Amino acid sequence: MRLAKLANRTLFVLSVVVTGSVAGAFVWALLFVMNLGISFVWDSVGARFGIYFPLAACLVGGLVVGLFAKRFGPYPEDLDTVMAKVKRDGRYDYDKLGVMSIAALLPLFFGGSIGPEAGLTGAVAGICTWVGDRMKRFGADFQQLTSVGTMAALSAIFTAPLFGFAAPLYGDGKDGGENGDGPKGAATITLPKNSKIVVYFCAIAGALAAFFGGTALDGLAAGLFALVLCVLQIVLPPLCKNKVLFNFLSAFAVGALICLACRLVPALHSDKVIIGDIMLLIPGLAFTNAVKDIFIGDTISGVMRLIETILWAAALALGFALAGWLLGV
Repeated sequence: MRLAKLANRTLFVLSVVVTGSVAGAFVWALLFVMNLGISFVWDSVGARFGIYFPLAACLVGGLVVGLFAKRFGPYPEDLDTVMAKVKRDGRYDYDKLGVMSIAALLPLFFGGSIGPEAGLTGAVAGICTWVGDRMKRFGADFQQLTSVGTMAALSAIFTAPLFGFAAPLYGDGKDGGENGDGPKGAATITLPKNSKIVVYFCAIAGALAAFFGGTALDGLAAGLFALVLCVLQIVLPPLCKNKVLFNFLSAFAVGALICLACRLVPALHSDKVIIGDIMLLIPGLAFTNAVKDIFIGDTISGVMRLIETILWAAALALGFALAGWLLGV
């Protein structure tokens, strides 16, 4: 019984890695199409017209966007609406995934001054739900898989590993949300806390590796090595109290394993796998807190935190660089 449960959990984690990789590749494809469209409209077509082209392009673009919205509805939905639906239902309907993707791209093609993440959240949540629907063999874990995969993919869009971290860990697993006063069935992820962290790390590593130009195989590898990072997070702290040394050892160990894997499997791209995993270790939150302390007047505390953060980042870079240099990758 215990062996079957372990096997199911292992398959679940692998599936989350795949979900993150697929979502990251999907986001990359949409951004690639966005760049092609912008280049075509503003470089290829714009070069043939005079100084009035921006005005004409914006007028035509506004007309196209308006007609599209009239025909298909007010898509794409904003970030808050998408996150609320994912949190409430554990999924996001993907029956209009193509419409949502086109609606997200059209304003960008014609010069809309919005970031790509403004319209891509619904499309990403839809693709994660689509992947999750094909993994129903996990039963109750299906909803959790979709939620974690969605949050990981949103983190990849913003290239901020902790962006979606709070949402999967939010709540206590009871019906009715945080205070028990929400709708029944609106519970968030019910996995134990450590399992949530492991699953999220695997998903976001896979998503980031794919988002930064890696293949699906690179995303899968990054997710698997994220498991090693999680093990190190548990095993090393009691043995190594120094945070700088801990970061160096973690980076070196994972970097060495990645380099060995790339030597054994030439199809892997070491840089893409490493960037997916190193993003999990970058002390962005500590850096932000240091800058905040400086701005609010705690100069000494802020400067000390900033120096510590720089040392952490240097230890990470040195660990991965040393591993690559020793193994010749």
